[in-house]
Amino acid sequence: MKHIQLLLCAFVLFGATGLLAAATPARVTFETSAVIGSGFSAGKQVVLYGCANPPQPYSRRLLSYLEVLTADANGSFRWASPEPISPYSVWFAIGSVTADEIDAMPGREASPIATLTPPRLLVGKDAGDDALAIDEEMDDILVVRPDATVWFGTAVRHGSADINRGLPGMTNFSTKTLKAKESSNHAGNVPKPTLSRLNPSDVVVLVNPFSLRFFIGRLSAN
Repeated sequence: MKHIQLLLCAFVLFGATGLLAAATPARVTFETSAVIGSGFSAGKQVVLYGCANPPQPYSRRLLSYLEVLTADANGSFRWASPEPISPYSVWFAIGSVTADEIDAMPGREASPIATLTPPRLLVGKDAGDDALAIDEEMDDILVVRPDATVWFGTAVRHGSADINRGLPGMTNFSTKTLKAKESSNHAGNVPKPTLSRLNPSDVVVLVNPFSLRFFIGRLSAN
């Protein structure tokens, strides 16, 4: 009887430990020239995206980083930056499940708060293709289809991708103009798909490259 009780205690102890490990929230931290992630789904894709505007003597440099990584067996990754991580930057790590999405800024313990007005999804607005209504002069855009394709680009009011150019109102950014980034799922000679329609599971990130204000979330038609 005592032997059975010990086995039950061991089962409860290690079972609870496993549950805690599985429930560990995704987290991003920074070294001088590296971004460290933990708590992601083991062996799954993680999209790392960063925007920075480090000050220069007379202006600011506008930098962006986009990497498609694979979390190791512990659900972690380490990405070495080609230059020191700027304190004037915001970073996003987007994994394969909803819990694996996080935003972070160097020098902050808590995640920064998204303050950019969410874009509106305009279904079929561009001759059957989707568009995004954005109330900004210029925003960098990232769209992540988890464990699949990553698209990126920049929305500029009255720019070539604005189907509302020359007219008053918001930017109506055509999603099909976004570029697809090759990843482990779209490498070699595999054609890069065009983003004609957004899926409900797609994660959309908008970042103002000057203020670093941002939005991250999923969109529904309205």
